[in-house]
Amino acid sequence: MTNVSGPRPTKNQRRDEARQRAREFRVAQARSDRRRKFFTQSGIVLGILVIAGLVGLSIYSAQPKPIVWPENMATDGIVLNQGMVAETSAALADGALPLVPTEDPNLLNITIYQDYLCPVCGQFDASNGATLADLVNSGAAKLSIHPISILNSKSAGTKYSTRAANAAACVATHSPDSFWAFNQLLFANQPAEGSSGLSDDELAKFASDAGVSDATVIADCIKKGTYEGWVDAQTKRALTGPLPNTDVPNVTGTPTVIVNGVQYTGSVSDSAAFLGFITQIAGAAYSDNGSATPTPKP
Repeated sequence: MTNVSGPRPTKNQRRDEARQRAREFRVAQARSDRRRKFFTQSGIVLGILVIAGLVGLSIYSAQPKPIVWPENMATDGIVLNQGMVAETSAALADGALPLVPTEDPNLLNITIYQDYLCPVCGQFDASNGATLADLVNSGAAKLSIHPISILNSKSAGTKYSTRAANAAACVATHSPDSFWAFNQLLFANQPAEGSSGLSDDELAKFASDAGVSDATVIADCIKKGTYEGWVDAQTKRALTGPLPNTDVPNVTGTPTVIVNGVQYTGSVSDSAAFLGFITQIAGAAYSDNGSATPTPKP
């Protein structure tokens, strides 16, 4: 057998070779460290950016949405005059406060704060709706209606009070002279407390039945909840007060009925009692200013 081998490296050569391998290892390790540091820093930066984005999105989401005001409700209510014709007003800007209603000293100025799910409001309307319409149509009174939402918790999670008030605001905006007819249909078809209330489609149908001038636009307004932010805001204003043109500090329940600044506290289902209250207020107005305030006829 023949052994074939080269000369063995010297001790110095082996030492130089070990040093070279050590240098190459250090270079490779440094490159690895730089890559690891780069990716670590990139990951941290990316994480910071993601967190910042999430925080920014959270802050943006937490910002209150702009409140869209309905038209013809600049006083937080719609005002109906003879013939149930609505007073017109432009929509206010987000952040605006409602205008103070101008009361006519020669008329009965009737203001009602109501919730369309409130059964007591339904009773009041059933007993006195015709009287209110007669007073307004005869020229003896003007009527201001404020649809508020205090009974959302009684509608099986559907926020019916807010949705119905929004629907009323949609009608007030796009077909204001149909407001009274729509108002009456909502009370005539009032759902029970604890139910889910009328659907958006049903609300839109009653708007159409009330003879609105643009049923399609109003149906879209109802489904989008265009004025729900305004409903919530003006409900808070009613509950915190003060109520304009009266010494009544705030709404504590519905219906809150005020005539020439005086709150009606009688039976909501006794039409004779309400008419007697109206007659008393009309007489007081005549005595105070000597004007010929029309006297309601029984």
